[in-house]
Amino acid sequence: MAVAGAALLILTQAGCVGPVGPMGPGMHRAGSGNPEDAPSPVPGASELVLTATEFAFEPSELRIRVGTTVNLTLVNRGLLYHDLSISDLGFVLTADPGERSSGAVTVTEVGRFTFVCSVPGHAEAGMTGTLVVEAES
Repeated sequence: MAVAGAALLILTQAGCVGPVGPMGPGMHRAGSGNPEDAPSPVPGASELVLTATEFAFEPSELRIRVGTTVNLTLVNRGLLYHDLSISDLGFVLTADPGERSSGAVTVTEVGRFTFVCSVPGHAEAGMTGTLVVEAES
């Protein structure tokens, strides 16, 4: 039991620790590794805010209308680096602890798209959700 407590202390004080030591944000990305790759927000577009913690997104389901541009905003209220990755759309936002980032997305087809935190182990720990794209009414 003491070993598990020590491991938790290391994670809390040093961030995410991998087998060779602390991992910086660039080491976590499943995508290109460049936060600059995130799409720019579109002025005037509606905003949907998604909060990341260890290890969940809130809300875990987002709904938008097909063809509508929205700004997704990732707010990291956790102690670790997190991202928001929608691989089917090529969309990634990144945020260090206490930070937020925003980017625009327009989906041209109706459907359900899974989003995850692509940091190794985070999706498996529960950081997943669904973007539901609905038809125009």
